[in-house]
Amino acid sequence: MTFRGRSRRSRACLNANPIWRERTQGVGMISVEDCLVARRGGPTLRAAGGRHDIRTAVPYSSYAPVQVHVPVGQYSDVYDRYRVRMAEMFQSREIIKQCIENMPTGPINVDDRKIVRHPARSWTTAWRR
Repeated sequence: MTFRGRSRRSRACLNANPIWRERTQGVGMISVEDCLVARRGGPTLRAAGGRHDIRTAVPYSSYAPVQVHVPVGQYSDVYDRYRVRMAEMFQSREIIKQCIENMPTGPINVDDRKIVRHPARSWTTAWRR
């Protein structure tokens, strides 16, 4: 089964489970202000309603040309943190797809020999050292 199929099945199972919902909805609520005071970011801040995501606020690496949807919660509880995390997994899959689709063709040239072996050496020579 694919990632998409497994994660959707898990999500459907949890969302339909009354025990899971009872134990997570309305539990562990935290406001955006409390997140900031406690220096909580990432999914905890977004589940509380904060829209900050470092990938969109200060794009690094290859995030600048990628479309990133930032999932945000509305109730600030454990259930919202779970929902934000699940949405982020799907979003990560979409980001990877975008990167693959937009990858330039042709050779990749890097001069740093710590990353790329010397073109004159074979892999077996490098491993014998």
